[in-house]
Amino acid sequence: MWGLTINDKHTFDDFGLCCLSCTLDPPEPRLYTIDIPGADGVLDATAARGRVTYKNRTLTAEFDCVYESRTSYDAACAALNTAHHGRLVELLTDSDPQHVLTGRAAWEHTVDGLAATHTLTVDCQPYRMALFPTEKTYVLTGEEQPISLLNAQKAVIPEFVTDAAGMTVKTASGTQYTIMKAGGYTIPEIYLSEGVNTFTLNGTGTMMIRYREGVL
Repeated sequence: MWGLTINDKHTFDDFGLCCLSCTLDPPEPRLYTIDIPGADGVLDATAARGRVTYKNRTLTAEFDCVYESRTSYDAACAALNTAHHGRLVELLTDSDPQHVLTGRAAWEHTVDGLAATHTLTVDCQPYRMALFPTEKTYVLTGEEQPISLLNAQKAVIPEFVTDAAGMTVKTASGTQYTIMKAGGYTIPEIYLSEGVNTFTLNGTGTMMIRYREGVL
């Protein structure tokens, strides 16, 4: 039965709920416009920083279930509320199991006799994030090595994991950063935009670059 996996629990397999409907609204873009007196139209500065940003989006799912008694209905409501209501959750839909939505969940419950309807509303972050991170590993031999990283729509800060100190990362603009110790580090000034991102690596040892891609 089609459903949602919420914090590793499935709405049908674990809670016995049959999904009647599920909608995921597109996120509203944050629009920035400037009205210039005497000029036609407005100046659209939405992507002035190089990308469009978005507000949260809403997922709404409706489920039904017929219970054997009012006691079992009350117990089911309590279990759902305890597991998710008001909590920050991660959820996957059965039709898109490779992407995760994150948001604040709320349940509403109604019952007619022993036939119940359970409505889930989640205030989600705008992007559906990849279930698994993208990982690229490079063996450096003391010479400059140009690389290209392909990223999806969401701008992300990658993690650099090295097994030796002193490795360097140079951006396309020529700015170079040195990783002083072995381990995993992020460099706030380095982020991946949508599309192909080019860098030049140098040093001796192995460097792995890890990041999670996001799409609308």
